[in-house]
Amino acid sequence: MDTNNDVTTIEGLSSTIADMIRERTSIPAVALHVQAADGNAILDPQTLRDIDNKDLASPALTDTKYGGPYLVPTEWNDPVDADGAPLFLLAQWNFADLPHLDGYPTDGLLQLFIAEDVEAEHSWEIRYLPASLLSDVREVAPSWTSGLNDLPFNGPDVTFKLVGAPIRNPMDMSDRGIEDLIDECLDQLGDEARDLYDDNDADIDDLLFELLGTGGHLLGGHPTFTQDDPRDWLDDDDDLVQLAQIDSIEFSMMLGDNGIGHILIPRDALRAWDLSRAVYQWDCY
Repeated sequence: MDTNNDVTTIEGLSSTIADMIRERTSIPAVALHVQAADGNAILDPQTLRDIDNKDLASPALTDTKYGGPYLVPTEWNDPVDADGAPLFLLAQWNFADLPHLDGYPTDGLLQLFIAEDVEAEHSWEIRYLPASLLSDVREVAPSWTSGLNDLPFNGPDVTFKLVGAPIRNPMDMSDRGIEDLIDECLDQLGDEARDLYDDNDADIDDLLFELLGTGGHLLGGHPTFTQDDPRDWLDDDDDLVQLAQIDSIEFSMMLGDNGIGHILIPRDALRAWDLSRAVYQWDCY
């Protein structure tokens, strides 16, 4: 790690702390991007915001994707809420088509379903379909019951094909552990750096927010939260880590006000691939 930035300036100290945080916290993840019709990943959010639907790739039923119809093994029940109303596919990941992450399967489909009514009992469900079950399935495409529902898509036909690339993902400023980590960095950098931070903490935190990045569509990695880290009020003893992150796509797929969704799972349950202990949570600005 290079800590030769000038830690006597706000910019230099911010850059140095960001470098230290990246070195200490970066973990493997898969970054996901919407695919264009020409096969290229759309990396620029502004391009994705302005693109015409005809210029987007059309996902197949087994693709990694957001939205659209989905597959259910013939002997399984359809996903429904507590009142029997159908759940809708928010996200699907095909592990055979994605870079592998330690602890994750190498094939099969991970599916996340949500209810039209965010207040419904049993408003989400997580399923894993091993590849061995994909030879005997049926297609399910629930109909919207109203134009005034809580689904994040701006229309019933909105769907996005996703492609993945391996990355190393650092902790960001929304993580519950970030304050202690910044404090450890300042201990290492010395009294002058700490005094500068104490006098300018808001400005430095803003720069760290930009330098460390936020959001994005991920498998694995560190979560980004728009509000407080929910692991403080979820079962803290479970050592919850991120299984997947679903970001908003402006004007097309909005989790509330540009919110971000997460599948969180206890670390030992991820190792055992025990999805019964996974939870879905989302928050927004």
